[in-house]
Amino acid sequence: MDKKVIIIGAGISGLVAAIELEKRGYSPLILEADSKVGGRVQTTVRDGFYMDHGFQVLLTNYPEAREYLDFDALDLQYFEPGAMIFGENKTTTLLDPRRNWAAAIPMLFSGIGTLSDKLKVIKLASRVTSLSISEIFEQPSVATIDFLRSYGFSERIISQFFKPFFAGIFLENELETSSRMFQFVFKMFAEGKAAIPAEGIQAIPGQLSDKLKRTEIKFNVKVDQVEPGIVSAGDQTFEYDDLIIATHPAKILNGLGHERAEFHEVTNFYFSAESSSIGKPLIGLLPGEDRLVNNFCFMTDIYPGYAPAGSSLLSATVIGPVADTSSFSERVRKEMEDVTGRRLKEVGVFTIAQALPVIDDMQCFIQPTEAKIQEHIFLAGDHLLNPSLNAAMTSGRIAAEAVANSNY
Repeated sequence: MDKKVIIIGAGISGLVAAIELEKRGYSPLILEADSKVGGRVQTTVRDGFYMDHGFQVLLTNYPEAREYLDFDALDLQYFEPGAMIFGENKTTTLLDPRRNWAAAIPMLFSGIGTLSDKLKVIKLASRVTSLSISEIFEQPSVATIDFLRSYGFSERIISQFFKPFFAGIFLENELETSSRMFQFVFKMFAEGKAAIPAEGIQAIPGQLSDKLKRTEIKFNVKVDQVEPGIVSAGDQTFEYDDLIIATHPAKILNGLGHERAEFHEVTNFYFSAESSSIGKPLIGLLPGEDRLVNNFCFMTDIYPGYAPAGSSLLSATVIGPVADTSSFSERVRKEMEDVTGRRLKEVGVFTIAQALPVIDDMQCFIQPTEAKIQEHIFLAGDHLLNPSLNAAMTSGRIAAEAVANSNY
């Protein structure tokens, strides 16, 4: 195929778009502003510590992930289904009784919510697993917090479990995210596992880029503007027959209603410790409005290789803008020392200003014709569907199909 196809962005959606274009005989060019692939899916290795930019996990039942990724080659390290809830005066472990019946009795009498709450959790899991993903996204969309209340959950289990757990996923504390997304994520947790590759989350885009055989990637090329047939990046210009914008089009597509873009922000603080205070592959939740940290995890409980021998690596997640990470980091360190009982040393801080797109009408699929924004210009990215790795892959596949269909 001799048509010139350019993809802006070597994130997940851009890489999948390139994979699909290659299957159709194209040899695309990817322009990437960063020095490596991945977009928001990044890992920094420093002094033997593997630090993902943001607390990111792969949900193994994502349909697109199962299609494009080799889980065995990623050497996935798995979380135990559940969480540890660190209240003011008590720590409670909640495990999934459907997978661990030994945890059923302790969960029923844990004090996190009522007996009715716990039965409703099991009922909800049964409900979402009986629905297809498309059926979930056809459900009425209300705020997740309103969905939980209408389902009959008590304020106690909402504040102690649902709020901290799903705030860490949605990256917003009020659970205003669509109930469609909540049910989709709940389904993925109920049916699969949460995992991280042994080499960090960036192993995922790394594996996708390794699949490319006829695609050229130009790094450190920041696109300034898109015009008919031409992409401008500083003093460079690139001609195209078809263009896929695999990043949010704000600032590079003028006059098409895409200038406005809202994102949720998150900052991830990493600390080293001599040992873990949890000792299990579980996430820790910190409910309460007076807490700085939403959730934390000793990454070395998931996989010891995330830190040098003799050290443990703690990841702590703070949702929302942080004005001064240097002074804020000290407050986070003190809070985590109080919670874990461990002496901590900062080893890394990563702020992701555009971590997840804010989306009003969440979907799981669009037609290829809907990916076309104007003649020869197509969009890809999770902002078109829902904020997830699965949606990023879906949108990349759809954009490539739209390009191929337009050339027939």
